[in-house]
Amino acid sequence: MKGATNKKRFEATVDVYDFQEEYEVLMKIKKMEKSPLKTTYNQILQNHLSNISFKSYREFVEYLKDDAEMYEDEDLRYLSSYLIEKSFNFETLKLMCAIYHRNMESFNENQVTSLVLDIFLLIILLPMIPARKRILEQIEHKNKEELLILHDAIKNSLYFFNVIITDVRNKMKNLPNAKADEKDIEIYKKYLQFNKLSNEYSIRKDFTASDFAEILGRVERHNRSYNAND
Repeated sequence: MKGATNKKRFEATVDVYDFQEEYEVLMKIKKMEKSPLKTTYNQILQNHLSNISFKSYREFVEYLKDDAEMYEDEDLRYLSSYLIEKSFNFETLKLMCAIYHRNMESFNENQVTSLVLDIFLLIILLPMIPARKRILEQIEHKNKEELLILHDAIKNSLYFFNVIITDVRNKMKNLPNAKADEKDIEIYKKYLQFNKLSNEYSIRKDFTASDFAEILGRVERHNRSYNAND
């Protein structure tokens, strides 16, 4: 829809593409010569997440955010900000690190550390960004039994959302004239909750580099296991 007016975008058929191909700035990074940004980009694509420092990850995401702010169209800024967090989880990871750091002794004592990290992995997959924060903040106050219930509830939610997405995609294939209108955009904005995609947690104040590496490493191992079984 690049370059189209608001009216034309609302009237046109909307195709949904893979984020990597759709988001132009990633293609810009991909074409760069040697640079820290391209190194981080390649590490993400190759699932070498444990090799990425917090500083490199932050600079990569900030580059994407700065690029998104250059859009004059407010809808594109909304969508870009949502896609950045949904795909790279930077704000979500910071919150996870802060929770993990301040509760690490308690998690170990109650033998729920592995369970909490598994819940972290599931939360990253949730497409509703504001819900991630609400769920994460509950983790600190739950015992093992309650955490198991939460774990299963998130898994069921993900299954439900994936069924819906598959159903919508299948129906869209048979509805070539399907269009987005202004009402759809307003509903989408409420869903994105643009003003809730950031937090003030920071390394050294709220968590350590080791906390960040532990959680990213867990994601990397999960991705490797998932791909091996795929």
